[in-house]
Amino acid sequence: MAVKNQNWMLFGIDTRKFASIWKSSWMELLWGEDSPLRNRFDEKIRLFSEDGIEIYQSGNRVDEGDADIGAVALPDSLFLERKLILPMMSSADLQTILVNEVVASSPFAPEDTSWGWSRELSDKEQLIIRLVLASNSNINDFLISKHNDLDLTRTEVWARADRNWVVFQGFGERVRLSRYTQRLIRVSILTASIFAAMLLSIGLDATVKKIRLDQLYDEEKLIREQASRAMVFRKRLGQANRTVHAVNDLIKQYPSPRFQLAQLTSLLGDDAFLQEFRINGNKIRLRGRAKDGAKLMRRLTDEKNYANVSAPQAITRLGNSGLEQFYLDIEIYDETSE
Repeated sequence: MAVKNQNWMLFGIDTRKFASIWKSSWMELLWGEDSPLRNRFDEKIRLFSEDGIEIYQSGNRVDEGDADIGAVALPDSLFLERKLILPMMSSADLQTILVNEVVASSPFAPEDTSWGWSRELSDKEQLIIRLVLASNSNINDFLISKHNDLDLTRTEVWARADRNWVVFQGFGERVRLSRYTQRLIRVSILTASIFAAMLLSIGLDATVKKIRLDQLYDEEKLIREQASRAMVFRKRLGQANRTVHAVNDLIKQYPSPRFQLAQLTSLLGDDAFLQEFRINGNKIRLRGRAKDGAKLMRRLTDEKNYANVSAPQAITRLGNSGLEQFYLDIEIYDETSE
């Protein structure tokens, strides 16, 4: 009674069903007939039918490959077919409904009834179930009379129901399912190994970073100790300052190419680009292409940081490209020269 009195509802959902839903979802992913894992890892089958020998994998015909597991297609006269339209439900609920349908619909004795089913999702989000029924003794007689050369313990029994292949349960499909299970186990082990390797890699990386951090702390401590000794060299700062001033004066005489490039980038705009840039002291040589070279030259002439802008060569149009080739010499304005 304690469980019944507890409130298991969360946003209108009975949380006690979560475990069942979770389990059903995994079963659909691993064992569903339309599962992408089944389509990839299921065993190939050599099907013997009235049309000849064909290779199938997960119910779909394949044009290449071979198979060492066989399947025999029953003639239409040996099985009964039923078509059911059901709402969406879990595999466990569907299996229960199908068992009850087999018991109610089979004209054969329960111990002599063999059956199988396939499902398909309709456009109306409903399950289309194709159920086939047959006499187990009739199936065995057919296999012995028509396919006595096959290993019947490894031979599956199929039936075509409404252009879809359905596998009868209780025959050689156990071999195929066993191999599929082994493949799933191997893939799971490989996936777990990769995940463990990733975790190990992350752990090692964290350990290395921790060691490096400890080293940085030790280095910081050492630097602090050395910084305390730097006070002894205060008298040398005067000479260092004079050196810095001299370097600054030198920088003023020879402008920074990075600054000049940044300034030219803002002045050129999107309709022009440079092919050559040279700077020597306060003189710049440019070569490039623009939609309007004369307009670009006027724009640079109006820049207050440039003392003079000239064209050592004429601006020429480049065929039908819509661009003009320009050569420009720029003299940077030098305040110290005044």
